[in-house]
Amino acid sequence: MKTEDPYRIVSYILAKLTATSSPADEAQLEKWLQESETHREIFNKLLQKENFEQYQSMFEEHPDEYHYLQMQKHIKKEKRIRLFKRVGYAAAILILFVFSALLWPQSTQEEPSRISDTSTSIRPGSPFAILTLPGGTTIQLDSTTRRSPILQTGIISQQDTLVYQRSNNVKGEYHTLFIPRGGEYILKLSDGTKIWLNAESELKYPVQFEATQRKVYLKGEAYFEVAKNEHSPFIVITGEQTTTVLGTSFNLRAYPEEAQILTTLEKGSVQISTSQGNTILKPGEQARTLSNSQTIEKTQVNTSLYTAWHLGKYIFIDQPLEEILHTLARWYNMNIWYDHPDLKKIQFTGELRKYDDIQEFLEKIEHLEKVHFQIQDQTVSVFRY
Repeated sequence: MKTEDPYRIVSYILAKLTATSSPADEAQLEKWLQESETHREIFNKLLQKENFEQYQSMFEEHPDEYHYLQMQKHIKKEKRIRLFKRVGYAAAILILFVFSALLWPQSTQEEPSRISDTSTSIRPGSPFAILTLPGGTTIQLDSTTRRSPILQTGIISQQDTLVYQRSNNVKGEYHTLFIPRGGEYILKLSDGTKIWLNAESELKYPVQFEATQRKVYLKGEAYFEVAKNEHSPFIVITGEQTTTVLGTSFNLRAYPEEAQILTTLEKGSVQISTSQGNTILKPGEQARTLSNSQTIEKTQVNTSLYTAWHLGKYIFIDQPLEEILHTLARWYNMNIWYDHPDLKKIQFTGELRKYDDIQEFLEKIEHLEKVHFQIQDQTVSVFRY
C-alpha cells in the first residue's frame, strides 16, 4: 500500500461505522480486510460495543489531540466534515488507538501488541551464576556444575551452592559472583557465613578473610546468615552504606537503580552507618537509607515480606502492583508494560512460590477484577479489567 493508505483505511472504517460509506469505500475496505486475518480481527473488535467504551474511557483520561488533528489533515475535507462530525471525537480516537501501532510505523512509541490468547513462555528462574576470578577468568555455574578444572583447591560448586573451604594459600585474593536476571545462587564463605544471592545481584568477597574483619561488597539483594565471630566483625558495603554485624540473619536490598537501601533484620543486631550518622537495628526492624541524602529511617516491619524469597516464595501485603511486578521481573526475566500509569498504584495482597508458573499468580490477581494481564514472549502487559 501507499504511505497515505492508513489514513484512507481510517476514513473507510469511520464511514462504515456511521453508515455513510459509498460502494467504492466498501470495496476498498473489503480489499484491506482480505489482506490479513489481523486486519479482520481488529475490525471485528471495533464493532463490539464494549471495546468502543473501553477505548473511549481511555481517551477521556488521555486525549491525544495531536494525532486527532494529524488524521484530520490526511483525510479529505469533505469526508472530514461528513465522518468526524457524525462519529464524534472519541470514536475517532478509538480508531487511532487501534491502528497507531499497526499502521503508523513512523511512531516512536514502542508498545507490545495486545493478544487474545495468553502465552505461557515465561518460566521461573533457576540456579545460575557467573564467577569471576582474578585476571578476569569467568566460570558459569548452574545446578549441573560439580567441579571445574579452573576452580582452585578448596572451592566446590554443589548444585546451587558455591562453597569455599578454609585455606592459608590465597589471602588477599577477591572473587566476584554475579547473578543475572532469572538466576539465583547460594554462597558459603570460608568463615561459614551463608549468603543467598537474588537475581541481578553481585557480591565481591575475599577467598580468605583477614583476622580482624570480614568485608564484602554487595550490589543488588542478598540474605545473610553470618557466622558469629566476636573478634572479626562482618561488614557489608553497599554504595554509601556500611552494615556491621558480629553474627546475625538479615536481608539487604541495594539495587543501584532504586532510590533506597533496605536492611531488614530477623535475628541478632546490626549497625547501619552512612555519612549522615548511624543506627542500631533490633529483630523485626528495617532501616531505609535514602540514596540521595544518606539519611536513615527506621521502622518496624513484617520481615517475611522482605526475606521469604530466600526460602522459595514471595509474599506481598497491600503492595502497589508496580512494586510486585518489579520484584518478580528479575526472577522471571520478564518485561512489564502498563496501558495506563495509574495501574501501577493499585494495591494487591498475594503469595507466590518462586518455582510456580507466573500465569497462575497473575490469574489470581485478575480475579479481583481490577486489572487484566496479557503475556507475549517475555513481556507482561497490564490493562484495565
